[in-house]
Order: sequence, then structure tokens, then C-alpha cells
Amino acid sequence: MENKTITVEGVEINKYSVSVPSNQVGYSLAAKSGSEYTVDYGESFTFVFSLLEGYTKSLPRILVNGVEVTLDVNNECIVADIDENITIIVENVVLNTYTITWNIEGQTSTTVVNHGDTPIYEGTPSKPSTDTHAYVFDHWTPEIVAAVGNATYTAVFEERAIKIGATDPDESAGEVEAELSVPGGVIIDAVLKVKIVETTDGDISVPDNKEIFKLYNATLLNSENEDISASITGEVTLKFAMPSGLEEREGIQIVIDGESVARSVMIEGQFIVFETESLGDFALVVDTQSNTNLSLIVTLSVAGFVLLIFAGFGVFFLVRKKDKEKDDTKKEQRSH
Repeated sequence: MENKTITVEGVEINKYSVSVPSNQVGYSLAAKSGSEYTVDYGESFTFVFSLLEGYTKSLPRILVNGVEVTLDVNNECIVADIDENITIIVENVVLNTYTITWNIEGQTSTTVVNHGDTPIYEGTPSKPSTDTHAYVFDHWTPEIVAAVGNATYTAVFEERAIKIGATDPDESAGEVEAELSVPGGVIIDAVLKVKIVETTDGDISVPDNKEIFKLYNATLLNSENEDISASITGEVTLKFAMPSGLEEREGIQIVIDGESVARSVMIEGQFIVFETESLGDFALVVDTQSNTNLSLIVTLSVAGFVLLIFAGFGVFFLVRKKDKEKDDTKKEQRSH
């Protein structure tokens, strides 16, 4: 009888696969160095997890075959004693959102934005005007950048002058005292010049039965003496000193260079006030003298006619009174 040898072949230890998410958005999950995605029965698999920039506020859930696991202080997790295929799933990883606070003169509002987005304020910040100054939004401080955290931005306004005065005019140069009111405001150091001129380069259309009393030029200058009149937009009010002798004239109006229709004026004390959309040359016009004289003649004629009528009635009543007195005297004599 001979010895027998039994040989068993094809018996291998079970091997198991470890599957991790393929589309990893906002995080990284990978095998730790030394771990393989295919493991033998009873062995372990160690993975490392981290949140990426912009997702750090997430509270992720990591599931190993449906069971939630926790990470150690090194953001690692060991799956031990493996006896089946492993599937790892990650949930609740979302993009960070931040609160952006907009500060406008102490009044605040907020906007929520995603990480990496540039905050946008809806509308245009505004600040109420005063009697003398207007405020125009200029910029935000600090400079607005893509969001990487909560931030506060404060509105900065440019102060502009609403009332620009020419209170110290050079009379030798024909300048007169004046004031310009601009609802929207102009640069704070603007200077107004209103002066009497002999001629203009423009086209002053004098209405019928009117004549020019004075020609003027109104100009707005900056601190470098540059003309910034064109910066004015919308309707403004110009007020300037009344010239001598004007109070004796009728039909006072303003004609602006390039316009065909005269504008009405208001008299405020010793000042003339009118509204306009532009500065430059303009004429102060009045009724012609002949027209004024004709009005005076008509007025006197009417007055004379009225006096004549009253005088006629007076004579009539006086004659009637005399006749009545004579009749009364005769009646009295007959009675005696």
C-alpha cells in the first residue's frame, strides 16, 4: 500500500471592492496612502476626507454601506474587518452662503450670496438733500469683491452744492450779484459768474413790441476757472440783481440765446428770478417805449372820457335843481 497525497487547488481568500463617489463636488474622499480599493477578507480600508474651499460651512454625512461613520481628529476613518463589498456615500455638502450687509447712512439691508459670487446692490443708494447741498452716490467702501465670507459695505456719497452764489461780484467787469439753484447739485467748489455784456455771439430773438434792456452772460466755473456750465442737467433757477431803471419799465421777460419764446420772470425784492435748463447768454427784455406811451395815452383817454361823463351828469343835475327851485318859488307866491 502506498502513501496518498491530497491536493486542494483553487481556494483563495475572498476579496472585496471599496467604491467611493466618482463625482466629488466640494469635498475630497480618497484612500489613505497604503490602503487599496480592493481588500482581502478581514482586512481594513482607511480613507481621508476633507471639505474644499467654498464648502467649509457644510455638515457632511458619510455613509459606509448605509451606516453613518465619523472621522477622527485627522479627518480619517477606518473601515475594519471587511467581509463584503464597501460603498461609501457622502451627503450634505453644499456651497457656502454669506450675508452681505449694505450700510447707507446708518440704515442697513442684507443680501445672501453664494461663495465666489460678486455681491450686487439692487438699485442706487441715496441720501436726502439739505437746503444747500445734494448728495450723489459715488462708490462702496471697501471695494466690492467676490464673496468669501460675510462682509459689510458702506455707501460713500459725493457732496454737491445746490445753491451757488456770486455774492462778491467784480462790478468793474460788469459782474452782478446772483445765485444759482441746482436741485441735482454741482461740484462743491463751483463758482457762478453773471455779468452784463455789450454783445453776444449767439442768437437772441427779441419778440415783437419788445426791446433789449440789458444783455447778460451766466457761466459756471470750477476751481481751475474752466467752464462747467454744460454739466448742469434739468431745470435750474437763476436769480440776479435788478439793473437800475428797470422798475420803471413794463413787460419784463427773459430771452435765452437760441430760444424763440420769451420766459416769464418773478421779482423778489431787488432781484429777478427765472427758470432755465442752461446757462450762457440771455437778454432782459421789456415793452418798447412807444408801446408803453400808447398804453398811457389810452389810459388817459379813457380816464378823460369818464370824467367828461361825470361832468355832464353834474351839469344836468344842477340845471334840474335850479328849475325846481324856480317852480317852488312860483308856487309859494301863488299861495299868498
